[in-house]
Amino acid sequence: MTTAEKLIKSKMNLLDLAAYLKNVSEACRVMGYSRDTFYRVKKAYEEGGMEALKEKSLRKPNIKNRVSEEVEGAVVAFTLEEPAFGQKRASDTLRQRGVFISLAGVRCVWLRHGLETFAKRLKRWSAGTAHSY
Repeated sequence: MTTAEKLIKSKMNLLDLAAYLKNVSEACRVMGYSRDTFYRVKKAYEEGGMEALKEKSLRKPNIKNRVSEEVEGAVVAFTLEEPAFGQKRASDTLRQRGVFISLAGVRCVWLRHGLETFAKRLKRWSAGTAHSY
C-alpha cells in the first residue's frame, strides 16, 4: 500500500467513523483531525469521490531559474568534449564561444545530467568515444 493510498484510507475511515457515531466532533477527536479538515474531506468526497481525496501538491517548479535548452545542450556537449575542465574553466571557455552561463549554472546543468564529478564526466566521455570507433 502506497503512502497516497494510506492517506485516502485514513480520510475514508474518518468519514465512516463519523457516519457510524453520528457525531463529527467525537470522530475527529478519535482520529486526530480537526472539524475543519473533516468538512473539507467530506466536501471533496461528495464532489469527486475517492479520486478527490488524493493529496494535491501545491508546489510549482521554479523554471524561471533554468537556462534555456540551447545553453544546456551547449554545456553538455562542451563537457563531453572536455571532461577535465572544472566549472570556472568551462564557464570561461563557453563564454568565449558566445554561450553565457555562470559557474553555478554550469554546476546545475551538470547535476541535472549526472555530470557533477570528474569521474562521472570521464566515464560518460569514455562511453561516448567507445561508440565512435
